Amino acid sequence: MKDIKDWKKVTKLAVLLISSLLISMASASIINELTMTATVGITTPDIVFWQGADWDAVGGSMGAANQSVTFSSMNGKNGSLTTYTEPVLIKNKGSSNYNLTLTLYSTSTIPNTLRYVNITMYDGTTPKGNSIIILSSGPQSSSSGEQIIPTGASWRVQWDICWWNNVTGSESFTVTLKLYAEKAD
Repeated sequence: MKDIKDWKKVTKLAVLLISSLLISMASASIINELTMTATVGITTPDIVFWQGADWDAVGGSMGAANQSVTFSSMNGKNGSLTTYTEPVLIKNKGSSNYNLTLTLYSTSTIPNTLRYVNITMYDGTTPKGNSIIILSSGPQSSSSGEQIIPTGASWRVQWDICWWNNVTGSESFTVTLKLYAEKAD
């Protein structure tokens, strides 16, 4: 009889231990449950394009939130250099400095009557990084390299276009640039 009582006590103790273990496991999973809720919206960008002094001369049009620019008449003269000193500005409207890199993304077929196109970012009269250089033989330089634009700064993007003097007037090609902006550390 004593063995049966001991066995009952051991069984009760085992049931209590298993119950305690299950309760502690359930408690642990509740303690580790986390919740995250976010309202996702949109804000205005810090780095934007802005109309420059030569905007109308080059047929400028601006995309949504000033994040894209198209020039419909970026034309050079036959046999001479044409310079557009300020067709567009790059503005830092944010409260942080940004690393900017202007890169040549693509070109259509370049006519052999082109001498060169140079595209350069400037802070006033100071060049910022390398010029993007396009020759009739193809791109010679395709990136400005990373440049830091400070808070509140406006940089201009200058285009220098030079055709040889044997241009027929119907020759053209398309240039697509990308501007990469990342907050500076």
